[in-house]
Amino acid sequence: VVEGAQAAATTNELARPKLFLFNLALTQEKLYYTAAAIETYDKYLQLVPKSHTAYYNRGHLKLSQNKFDDAIKDFESALEIEGRFFDAQNEIAIAHFRQKKYADALKDIRTAAEINTTSKIVRENKNRLEACIRS
Repeated sequence: VVEGAQAAATTNELARPKLFLFNLALTQEKLYYTAAAIETYDKYLQLVPKSHTAYYNRGHLKLSQNKFDDAIKDFESALEIEGRFFDAQNEIAIAHFRQKKYADALKDIRTAAEINTTSKIVRENKNRLEACIRS
């Protein structure tokens, strides 16, 4: 019983820095400390390399800085971990659109729509993108 309690305590001690870093990055993001938040996500991802949410959040921050290729890499990493993460696919479409890579953007948004057929946001983005390309 004592060994089990020690193992649980050790597990909790190891989880605390991870949780602290993730929450710190979220707070920095909300306060628009973008560069600091990206650095904090970098540190968090060293500890938790399979966090699709951290890759997504970091990618979103990079997208806000117009670092399109870096953002796309993060969104793709999120998709490698969680293949049905349609939000990441949607963000890739947005990044490609902002780069004026319209054919890629259209392919990406259609993939996002296939992943989640009920997402209102994806459906609206798809309709807007298709209308923009037609005009």
